[in-house]
This record gives sequence, structure tokens and C-alpha cells, in this order.
Amino acid sequence: MTTPPTTDSAHRRQAQRALAEALRAILPAEAVLATDETLHPYECDGLSAYRELPLAVVLPETVEQVQAIRNSVMRARSRSSRVAPAPGCQAALCRILTG
Repeated sequence: MTTPPTTDSAHRRQAQRALAEALRAILPAEAVLATDETLHPYECDGLSAYRELPLAVVLPETVEQVQAIRNSVMRARSRSSRVAPAPGCQAALCRILTG
């Protein structure tokens, strides 16, 4: 028997879908990671004692894309989202976190 999703997980999925849609308006679809399976590698920044699954991970290629991502998240934020650079990465990469 499967348990129905909690309100928190349902809210998370809804926020994740909306965020991914907004980000795909800025970036190519392959540059937006927004499923739990694709996000697990990004849930910690080297300090494995602190893990947080991001709502999305984006792979921008230009400064303009980074600015557009930040502006989009700030406009649509659920009052609890933030853009954080993913430490230790060679390429430009941003995690969009809750809280």
C-alpha cells in the first residue's frame, strides 16, 4: 500500500513544476534539472551532515542568464526560495533552495 503524499511534498512538487516552467523560459530544457532523481547529486555541498534537496538546479552559460534566473526566482519566489551557487563546481551552476 502506498501512502498519499503529504501536503508538504505535494506543495513542493507544485512549486518545483512552476519553478521549472519559469526557468525553461530562460534556459534550454536540458539546462534545468527539476526532478528529485536529477537533483540528488546536488543535495549537499561537501558537508554531507547538512543535506537539502534543491527545488531545481540550473546550468546557465551567460551572465545574462544568471541575472534572468535570479530575477525570475525573486519575482516568483514562494517567500522561501533562494538562489545559491553550487560550491566546488567548475561550471556555472546554481541551486534553487527552499528555506
